[in-house]
Amino acid sequence: STACGKERAGYRDHDRYGYHVPKNRGPNVPDEQRLLDHIMRGYERSVRPVRNSSSPVVIQMGLTLTQVLDMDEKNQVLITNVWLDHEWVDEFLVWDPLRFNNITKLRIPCHKIWLPDMVLYNNAAEYTDGLMPANAMVEPNGNVFWPVPTKLQSSCKVDVTYFPFDSQECSLKFGSWTYDGFQVDITNRTSEVDLSNYIVNGEWELLHVKCVRNVVRYACCNEPFPDVTFYIKIRRRTLYYMYNVVFPCVMMSALTLLVFCLPPDSGEKIALGITVLLAFSVFMLAVAENLPETSEFVPLISIYLTIVMALTSVSVIMTVFVLNLHHRGPHKHSVPSYLKRLFLGSSEGKRRSFRHTNDRRSHMRYSGLGGMDAHCMVKNMSLKLTLDNLAQELRDELHLDNGCAESQDYPPPNTTSNPPCPTAENISEVPSNDPAPVHHTERSSDRNMNGPHATKPCDNNGPHQTTSCGNSPLKKAYARAPGVDPTARGEAPGHRRVRQKPRAPYEDALLSLTKLLERHEVEEKEYDDIQDWRRLAQCVDRILFAFFLVATVSSTLAVLVIVPATQDT
Repeated sequence: STACGKERAGYRDHDRYGYHVPKNRGPNVPDEQRLLDHIMRGYERSVRPVRNSSSPVVIQMGLTLTQVLDMDEKNQVLITNVWLDHEWVDEFLVWDPLRFNNITKLRIPCHKIWLPDMVLYNNAAEYTDGLMPANAMVEPNGNVFWPVPTKLQSSCKVDVTYFPFDSQECSLKFGSWTYDGFQVDITNRTSEVDLSNYIVNGEWELLHVKCVRNVVRYACCNEPFPDVTFYIKIRRRTLYYMYNVVFPCVMMSALTLLVFCLPPDSGEKIALGITVLLAFSVFMLAVAENLPETSEFVPLISIYLTIVMALTSVSVIMTVFVLNLHHRGPHKHSVPSYLKRLFLGSSEGKRRSFRHTNDRRSHMRYSGLGGMDAHCMVKNMSLKLTLDNLAQELRDELHLDNGCAESQDYPPPNTTSNPPCPTAENISEVPSNDPAPVHHTERSSDRNMNGPHATKPCDNNGPHQTTSCGNSPLKKAYARAPGVDPTARGEAPGHRRVRQKPRAPYEDALLSLTKLLERHEVEEKEYDDIQDWRRLAQCVDRILFAFFLVATVSSTLAVLVIVPATQDT
């Protein structure tokens, strides 16, 4: 009776199926609680769940990838969200479902059962973080399934050679920390990684994920150490870097070409080159902040920036050289002949053609002078050519030491039909197409030529024969020309000048024209030298523009197109 009373009070030790029931429990105990109490009776979580110690516990491991959070290139860390799936057989967690109201799966807190000491070998976070205390799902045959959601920070060797067109492959290596392969054998649960819950990342594109089981034998131990490694390959999305890094670099490379298009007189050629160089330096600093501080790999974008910076530096140096050529005048020296043949061959021909055109225009402008005396100016010749001939005849006459040379170009003294040769007073009054001043000059010349003080040209047969012992009248006239120092012609400063005989009316004009022509030739020579140097600088600018255009386009295509396309091959 006492036993029956205890049984009615709920203090029996076993139920009707013979399973142990804790004391002080009533008859309305839930089935799961009874089952938990049954399987946990005498359970020790510190030992492997096998009855035979020589048998290994086979751990089947799987991975469900949910998100690639970030790739820290500087610290070389891959951050991912995953679900780690563990599955094994616990020989002590078995029961008969019929005795527990057909319970086929029981959730048990993970801290109450044996768990494999699985760790991430290439973990980059603190190991004290641990895993989420998820429940383990146990089946009647002892099969335990333990899914653990966690955020992993794994170390990954980042290869930034093709940045920003790079692809990275990182690994997640899992294995037992204390058990060898004879005690805990690790294998992959599935052949592929579950991506059904994957969330797309905006910076990285997931290419593929694979699972590989490895068995490693170390030199210290004879036991094998298995592990399961998951390889994750991702590729960087380049749209962000194309708009924020690559396109600005290409545009600044184009600005380098504009240095050779600016005219040298603008004063902005060097300023533009230095500005582009400084902009590239700022870009180098911005890109370097996102790259790992390593000398093992050199990023592709850094190589491109270095090439363009080198081209910009060389462009600044060549701009200084071009400016030196542009502002080099005749005070130093003329353009060497080999440079003229090499760079100014066509330009020299154009300049000669331009001068020939100007001579023809000058001939047309002064064609009205063709009615003058034939002895003074050759008909149908330009004024400049006529003055050149007269100046040459004057130079020949000035070199005569004795006597007076006959000049067949001098007009007869009493000529009335043709106008006389122009003098210093009336040469500037001869227009191109107006004959009125020409008649005025003729009248004034007739008075000078036929007056009482008229001076006839040199004629050895005339009554007014003029001779000079050792000096001709033209040479003395040249000595009396304005602007000539008395000491330059052999006279002392205080020497009293002897009155010379009257000169021909055209001698002063010829002397003045000689000086004007000589000065014009000097100025024209200086102007031609300046223009030659400027044309040479312009030719060098064009050559440098073509060279830098080819170099910039080639480097851009090679570094940003061809090399990234061959990285997978």
